[in-house]
Amino acid sequence: MRLRYIVFILVLSFGLGIFSCNKAARAQEHGSPQSNARYNAMSSQLLSGETDFSYDAYRKYYLNSRYYNPVPEDVKAEILNLAYIIQTSEVEEDVAAARYGYETLVKEQLANVEIVSLALSLSKKDKRFGSVKLFERLRAGLFEQVINSGNGTTLDDAYDVISPAEARMLLSYLDVSVLQTMSGREGYYYYSMYDVEDRKTGQPRTIFVNSTFLQNHLDKLEEDKPAVLDLRY
Repeated sequence: MRLRYIVFILVLSFGLGIFSCNKAARAQEHGSPQSNARYNAMSSQLLSGETDFSYDAYRKYYLNSRYYNPVPEDVKAEILNLAYIIQTSEVEEDVAAARYGYETLVKEQLANVEIVSLALSLSKKDKRFGSVKLFERLRAGLFEQVINSGNGTTLDDAYDVISPAEARMLLSYLDVSVLQTMSGREGYYYYSMYDVEDRKTGQPRTIFVNSTFLQNHLDKLEEDKPAVLDLRY
């Protein structure tokens, strides 16, 4: 059992972001060296406690880096596996290796609100999983970029999201019930259009969400069978 864990962590250590999912591994091929370097530098600034920080720039570097992973189910599974080892293993070397793997994966995905939310949840249970204040500040800063990106009233004023998790958080924040979702393309732009009802007033309205970068990224991973992403709530 111990040997299996050590081999697993060594793979993580040498791979530094090569996950078990083939899609994630292929996604890393599209990152630019400059974006990779700037994203890593800004991640280090965050972890050092830097507060004068541009979340807008950070998010953009993430989008163009090899780490961008809008549907990170594979990463979440790896993180939870490592967290389990950290909390249950009685072998000091295994725990140290698992902590290194955990910290590496989380650092690579600090601009991913879904991974940040997971790390926040874990950190509230065990301080070894990071700073609660850091993850709360980071999640708020990232989500603020979504809120400030538009007002959702038309396609031109659509909210910009880079992951399905951001779309879910947005609709929850707006406190609406989704009645119907339609997805489509208008020229260069991919979008989702939500017919919703305000939970407080009962008034119906339509919310537009721009998912262009997300859809273009997924199309690169599914070149043999591209399809419009449906950000259903």
